[in-house]
Amino acid sequence: MAGSDTTEAGAPAREGCDIGRRSFAGVLEQLDPQRLMRARAREGFLPAAGRTAVVALGKAAAGMLAGWLEAVRPEAGPRLKIILAAPADAPALPAEWAAGYGAVLTTFTAGHPIPDAASLAAGEAVLAAAQRLQDPEDLLVALISGGGSALAEAPADGGLEAVRSLNQELMASGAPIGDINLIRRHRSRLKGGRLAAAAAGARQQSWILSDMPPGDWYQAASGPTTPDGTTPAEYAAALRRWVPRFPAGGA
Repeated sequence: MAGSDTTEAGAPAREGCDIGRRSFAGVLEQLDPQRLMRARAREGFLPAAGRTAVVALGKAAAGMLAGWLEAVRPEAGPRLKIILAAPADAPALPAEWAAGYGAVLTTFTAGHPIPDAASLAAGEAVLAAAQRLQDPEDLLVALISGGGSALAEAPADGGLEAVRSLNQELMASGAPIGDINLIRRHRSRLKGGRLAAAAAGARQQSWILSDMPPGDWYQAASGPTTPDGTTPAEYAAALRRWVPRFPAGGA
């Protein structure tokens, strides 16, 4: 009888676990970057008569790019340039999209959470692509997700070792992510809205996938297309507090 009681008691528990697993799987499906981007891009696509640069940065970059391509299906011709920067452990761009747009796609498997040489190469490629867009008929599409701060970088001062050293010390300092990104923005030619500024003559569309609350989306990837509202004084104070040995250079 004891065995029978155990079986009867265990059945509801197993059923509860199954319900929990199905619910969790359903939530993950709803939050899938490709699914979300596909739906939103269909609603808000801006057709471009000129050149288009699509910049996908972050841990969810491949999924966001796949969703955008699936929704928009732009012609893979000379007017289109796509740059993807993602970490090695993130999902890859699905094969059908990588093959279909291979001629216009440049992919960087870059360092995260500490930038590497590929991060700097990605940053320069992103800026170069944006700088080509100076006509009102051109379009910059930015697909931004968390992790992009390390995955694409264009330092205002110094080279790779300086960038790596700064990021390593910031990570070890105990600084909150807001102060880390504040310092990153002020020392970059890409972050803090500077990517958007590089394509100032073109139309622009930014899609940001982030767990930040509304109003803090500029924190995602240190805000390459969102204005930086912090001041040089705030930057200098954060630098002195967390990494005082670094000089207050910046963009």
